[in-house]
Amino acid sequence: MENIARVAIALALAFALASASGCASSRKIGANGAQEASNQASARQMYGPAAPFGPQPPLPQPLYGPEPIQQRPIALVLGPGLARGYAYAGVIRALSDAKIHIGAVFGTEMGALIGSLYAADASVNQMEWGVQRFRSDVFESNDSVLSVFMKSDPSEKFDAALEHVFGDRDIAQAQIPIKILAQPAGAPVKIFDKGSFRLLIRAAFGGVNGFSPVDEEGVPTASAGAICPFDVDDAKALGIGPVIAVDVLDPKESDLYPELKNADLVIRPEVAQISKTDFKRRTEATFAGKAAVRDHLDAIRRLVGGGMP
Repeated sequence: MENIARVAIALALAFALASASGCASSRKIGANGAQEASNQASARQMYGPAAPFGPQPPLPQPLYGPEPIQQRPIALVLGPGLARGYAYAGVIRALSDAKIHIGAVFGTEMGALIGSLYAADASVNQMEWGVQRFRSDVFESNDSVLSVFMKSDPSEKFDAALEHVFGDRDIAQAQIPIKILAQPAGAPVKIFDKGSFRLLIRAAFGGVNGFSPVDEEGVPTASAGAICPFDVDDAKALGIGPVIAVDVLDPKESDLYPELKNADLVIRPEVAQISKTDFKRRTEATFAGKAAVRDHLDAIRRLVGGGMP
């Protein structure tokens, strides 16, 4: 009997110890689970919910130094002038070197040719390559006895050069907007912004240098140089930025065109010593255009917003 009592007491003690151990384990597991849940909640609080449409965009990077200066483009107005008009190529080169953006070009006669050579591809290198195709002999008429007998066209070489450089390209496809001025017979001066480069430039030379007018849309069309050489008003109306006109005419001629006063700036390259028909002085005229821009560069930068006030 005594042995049975001892066994019963031992079993009761073992059961009590097992129960106490189970409760302690339960408390320990519960504490770990609570800690893990707390960690998950903290992680959610730290990182936030997942982005509904993919990863979040990167944070903006800090800017160093002054903010970049926003410059306005210029509207460039190029008038007539024949051989003196090679100065326009120098003007465009100098503007490009100075990082002055040309937003549109308005061209009359030689201004239409040089402006188109640049605007077609918005490339100074392409323009200068094109200018090389229009050497002095392209503008000189053939006065030989044979040419008189055969009644050759004095613009034959000029037409061939236009075909070689522009082909069938349309000015509406130019990289920079180009407006060509010409005078249809019996009508006001017209601003062309679509049509064949080749035909419209040829029309801009109609009646000049012995070149005959050409038919444009069935109407004989000639140069607008004597009526509207500088289309400053339409350039202003375009509203893209300051208007800079380039004038290579004699001062007495320039005084006949008060619209020049409406330009924000008029650049006058020193080409008075070059005859309008002396196409062999092309390089001299080009350098005069570059020098004229350098002389006005501070004023140009103030106009476009890139200079000191």
